[in-house]
Amino acid sequence: MPRTPDARRQADPASAHFKIENSPFFLMNRTISTYALRMEEALRGVGADIPRWRVLVLATERGPISVSAIADLAVIRLSTATKVIQRLERDGLLTLHRSRRDARVTEVRITAQGRIVTRLVRGAASDIYQQAFSGVSAGDIRKLNRLLQRMFANMAEARSGARHSAADAARGSSVKTPVNSQRRRRVRSQAQQQ
Repeated sequence: MPRTPDARRQADPASAHFKIENSPFFLMNRTISTYALRMEEALRGVGADIPRWRVLVLATERGPISVSAIADLAVIRLSTATKVIQRLERDGLLTLHRSRRDARVTEVRITAQGRIVTRLVRGAASDIYQQAFSGVSAGDIRKLNRLLQRMFANMAEARSGARHSAADAARGSSVKTPVNSQRRRRVRSQAQQQ
């Protein structure tokens, strides 16, 4: 009886055994896209959207928080975060202040009205959460969160390493980075083509 390829090979797009339905990224994208559609619908009912939801929750949980920290944590462009924050400030849900430690930094704080709206938004988000995780154990949620955090860290590290490699290659540097030799050759090739 032929051996079934392992899940790692079936999920790798470069593998001859690749099947899209076994790709974690395909499955995550389907899940996140469905979540986003459902969240947009639920949040619309309380006068919000996904970017506003992210910013309000971060300002509530971590405030005062810098605009750049919000952009980093929400994984959105700084310009997008700034526009969302400015809209929320105009709506009276946030206030903006210069940091006492560094005048170049703008800090975001939630207002009393912002806390009220955040509670409404979190209630709408909870309904989607309850539906999505019906029948999923707390242990499975912890495991999923750990896996996603590891994957995010892996991609952030690879991106950082690739950035350093590209800069080194562009300068012709022989400084060794934590990027493997195959990736280093590919980055050098790309840098030379530009």
